[in-house]
Amino acid sequence: MRFIAATIFFVLMCSALAADFDPLRFEKEVIVPACNDPMQLEVLADGRVFFIERNGSLKLVEPQSKRVVLLGQRAVHVTGEIGLLGLALDRDFAKSQALFLLFSPKEKQGTLRLSRFVLKDGKPTNASPAAAVSAPPSATRGATGRTRTSAASWSKASAGR
Repeated sequence: MRFIAATIFFVLMCSALAADFDPLRFEKEVIVPACNDPMQLEVLADGRVFFIERNGSLKLVEPQSKRVVLLGQRAVHVTGEIGLLGLALDRDFAKSQALFLLFSPKEKQGTLRLSRFVLKDGKPTNASPAAAVSAPPSATRGATGRTRTSAASWSKASAGR
């Protein structure tokens, strides 16, 4: 009898809580209608959206015009779940203009590389990438990545700490 009473109480409480949910609070908005396997995005306070595609594209959506700008294209090895997997903006991005990408480089297939890039005039410079961490081939099978980092952790990783 106690079990039945507890079950009824639980169901009533759950339905009361569910009634407080207002689906009209949320709006669905398609930012980019045609992406090629988007993997991750970062939203800045000013509304700009950086996002990556598994084929190696780093793109930016401008909030006012909704225009999509190709910032750069990494040569990545795309196979299975591997390609350009992770994106993180430096915690002090407004000042440093640094971002981090996790990808499998085309020239060294079977390896995952976390590299730091600095934007100059809105584009990642080819002179700026530096490998912070590279993983051996055995660590990259079935890999996916959400990159979270900062300049401090970047310097520790590159120093081998």
